[in-house]
Amino acid sequence: MLISQEDGTFSLTLELYSGADLRYKFTLGDGFWNAEQSAEGTVALRQLIVPDHSVAIDLTVATWKTPGVEPVTFDVTLAPETNFQEEPYLQLKTASWTAPLPLWPLGEGHYLYIVFSPLQTNVPLTYRFCRNGFCEEARNMEALQTEPALQPSAAPQLVEVTLAQWENWQALVEPTNVPAANIPVKGELFSTIIELSPEMTPLWSVYTPVGLLKLAEIGTTEVIFSPEWFQENGSGEPKLILGKTPFSSELFELLSVAKSQGLQVSLYPRVHSGDSLDGFWSDQTLSEAEWQTWFSGYRRFILNYARVAESAAARRLIIGGKDVLPAIPGGILPDGTTSSVPGSFNDLWLALIDEVRSVYHGELIWATNAQISPDPLPPFINLLDGIYVTMDGPVAFSEGPTLEEAASGFTYLLASQVFEFQSQTGKPVIVALGFPSVEGAYQGCALLDAACSNDGVFDATEVAGLTVDLNQQVLLYNASLPVLAATDWIDGIAIRGYQPNLQLQDGTSSVAGKPAQDVIWYWFSGFHPQ
Repeated sequence: MLISQEDGTFSLTLELYSGADLRYKFTLGDGFWNAEQSAEGTVALRQLIVPDHSVAIDLTVATWKTPGVEPVTFDVTLAPETNFQEEPYLQLKTASWTAPLPLWPLGEGHYLYIVFSPLQTNVPLTYRFCRNGFCEEARNMEALQTEPALQPSAAPQLVEVTLAQWENWQALVEPTNVPAANIPVKGELFSTIIELSPEMTPLWSVYTPVGLLKLAEIGTTEVIFSPEWFQENGSGEPKLILGKTPFSSELFELLSVAKSQGLQVSLYPRVHSGDSLDGFWSDQTLSEAEWQTWFSGYRRFILNYARVAESAAARRLIIGGKDVLPAIPGGILPDGTTSSVPGSFNDLWLALIDEVRSVYHGELIWATNAQISPDPLPPFINLLDGIYVTMDGPVAFSEGPTLEEAASGFTYLLASQVFEFQSQTGKPVIVALGFPSVEGAYQGCALLDAACSNDGVFDATEVAGLTVDLNQQVLLYNASLPVLAATDWIDGIAIRGYQPNLQLQDGTSSVAGKPAQDVIWYWFSGFHPQ
């Protein structure tokens, strides 16, 4: 970002390595839209061989406009009932949708954006608007019915738009029903945790700091970041993907922001198995050599985040979970059959734990699931410091359960499955919940498939096609949190899948912007009153 000067010029000071061949351009957009244009109508790409001494370069931008085509001005007003906590973006399409562009704020809900280039008189310009740059799930409502387009021309054009309704969001006018309770005050060691969504994108660096401030306000003591690596059919080992896996510098910055808000930080690195956890593992017929390749990649993945956790002074590093359950000795595939990992895997896990301990000195936690039946714990569980238990088993089997019926079903799951983890190991237990906000959410993991192959967080793909029911999520948290509050053998409660960048009233597990967030606030702040 260039800095405006009093004389109307703009400046930027950079420290660069001498001898570097620097290519650069100027833009009022993102480098594609509204980049400086040459006289021939191409992007003006500049070059500098960095000298071995300080130098000042005076430049003049010739034009932003495509020759022979006048700009298109978008004049946008947000209706008063629109949520002003989020920012409107413009997304443009010629052949395909491009990266969204933040509108220029003029104050009091009024925004502007002028598109200068690249424009062609024979190529229509399609447009839509979205919140915080999330244009697949938070579009303006009109964009769901039609995609307006215009034809660039030799005459300037003005598009005036008023935005009043958004996809997956509306103002909540009714107070959330939270039954009054005598909330037991918990000690400092009792953790009230929010686990963030693993779907991290570059936009997180922009909007997550605001979301973290909100978490601190609702009584959260700890936040878990879940960066992902990805494994796909035929590729074997997990690998990072640029644009989906955050750079270490980005992750460090987010961890630092969380700590500045008084939040403790932890890491739960996740392995993403394409569109289907069941599909990935069920399609694998791994030889011993292929198993070794997979573990080698997983080792590299975990050690990478162990170093990050140490550098960030993270309280916990969480490993395991449904993602890698088939890869532990005695592990099972999503369909319930044994995975038949090589006999050497126990030694490989033991060696990995030793390596992690050598670089990370916080708490090392194992993640597991309590569903129709509890997932098996690994034989090396005694070497770990605690257990992070996701509960997403059914809490009722009849349609439309009452609060009392849901609480009873949850109590049974807690006593019959989760207590076994604690009694058998003597390890501290954190219970993690990620109820979706859809009709039938009381079915838990069985909502998606009979094998309960879900990992305890319901993402947008998994709930697509299901009917959104925000009250169902409220019911389940109203039923479960009093039960957990009265249970003295658990050491913390985590709410999973939180989207810190955007309020979405969709069917996912995220409670951001939903009535269920008020339930979490009520209990979390009660556990640790100011």
